[in-house]
Amino acid sequence: MPDPISSRIDDSNSRLYSSDDDLTCRDEPLGSVGSASGVSGPRAEAHAEPHDLYAGAFALKGHDPRGVDVEVFSASAHAGEREAAVQAGMARMGGSAFGGHFAVSGEVFTAQAHATFDNPDGSTGVGASIGSTVVAAEATLSASGFSVTGGASIGTTVGVSLGVRDSDHDGQPEACGRVDFGVGSLGLCVEKVW
Repeated sequence: MPDPISSRIDDSNSRLYSSDDDLTCRDEPLGSVGSASGVSGPRAEAHAEPHDLYAGAFALKGHDPRGVDVEVFSASAHAGEREAAVQAGMARMGGSAFGGHFAVSGEVFTAQAHATFDNPDGSTGVGASIGSTVVAAEATLSASGFSVTGGASIGTTVGVSLGVRDSDHDGQPEACGRVDFGVGSLGLCVEKVW
C-alpha cells in the first residue's frame, strides 16, 4: 500500500503514510515536520518543466495546526526523469511524533501506479507499485538511521522498492527495502555498522 500523495517527492524523510508508500507524486512526505500550516481547497496544481510534468487537483490538502497532513478527494499525474505516477484517492491522513521518530498514516479508497528512483522511505534506488486500497494504516519507527515500517490494508496493492539513503547524515549508508503485498506492507532500513 504505497502512499500516493499528490505532488512530487523531493525529500528523503521516511514515508509516513499508509501502504501506498509508493504513490509518490508529492511535494513532501505526508506527516513531515516543517510543512506549511493550513488545510485549504479546492485547488489545482501543475508545473511543466523540460523533463518534468505534473498536474493535480484536490478538494482539500494541507497540514493542520495539530500536525496532521490531510488530503481529501485527490487525483494527480507526474511524469519526470525520476518518476512516473498516477493516483486518485478519497482520503489520506498522516502525522508524526517524538521528533519524527514515530510516524503513522492511513488512507481510504485509493488507487495508484508508479515507477520511481526516489522511494517512499527516502532511499534512492528503484521502486514500483500498482494497486488499490479500500482502507489502510501504516506506522514507522525510526532512530539513528534505522527504521522499520509495518502496515495492514484491505486492498490489492503489490510493489517493491530497494535503495540506499543516509537519513541521519553521518556518512554511513542505510540499505532499505520494502514490500507491499495486498493485505500489508513491510519495510526496513538498516545502517551499515561495520
